[in-house]
Parts: sequence; C-alpha cells; structure tokens
Amino acid sequence: MCSNLFLDDPAGQLVFRGTFVIALYSDMLTWLELAIVSEIEKLSEIALKVGKKGEIFTTAEIRKKANIKEGARVSARVVGNKLVIEPIASIEEILRRPVVKLTTKEAEELSEEAQKEEGIYG
Repeated sequence: MCSNLFLDDPAGQLVFRGTFVIALYSDMLTWLELAIVSEIEKLSEIALKVGKKGEIFTTAEIRKKANIKEGARVSARVVGNKLVIEPIASIEEILRRPVVKLTTKEAEELSEEAQKEEGIYG
C-alpha cells in the first residue's frame, strides 16, 4: 500500500513520509504566523470616519500609537489596496537624534587618532 501520506517499508509497516510531514508542519507554521499577525492588526484597528471632501478623521489613540502630533506633517501612500499614513519627522526631531553613540573612551581614541593624522598630537 502506498499513498501520499504513507510509505510501505520493507517490514510491511506503514511509515510517515518525512518530507511530507515537514512540509505540512512548515505550512502550518506559516499559516499560524499569518493568523497571529492578522489578529494583532485587528487589536490596533479602529474604524475611522471619512468626511464629505475625503478627509479622514483619526482618534487621539491612533495618533498617539503612530506618534503623529498636532500640526505635524504626514506622508501617505497606497500599498496594494491599503492607505498607509506615517509621520514625517520635523527638522528639530531629526537634529535631536543621536548621530553616533560613543563611550568617553571611544571618543578620546578617535580624537587622538585624528590629532595624530593632522600631526598635532602630543
């Protein structure tokens, strides 16, 4: 007897086909991952109202989760059939971001290296 699920072994017993079981397990994990992501998205999903001129009215909760502040600018794009709205960082926010994180020791070593390259170390 031979089917897609089982294989006859020489001893006459049915044995699972290993690759089929692994593929089935992999497909189940992919499905489960997609289901979990979908449920998480639903948890943060809120129905919004669209005005007569197409304005989309958000809630304070959504603006807080998306880090959208009053008067801020946002970018909007269509991905598939979804509208994605994201905050645009202001110049002040960009300037406040750390460019490089260094320890004091690392900063001193870089300073010494630069001074040596310029011939002013010592």
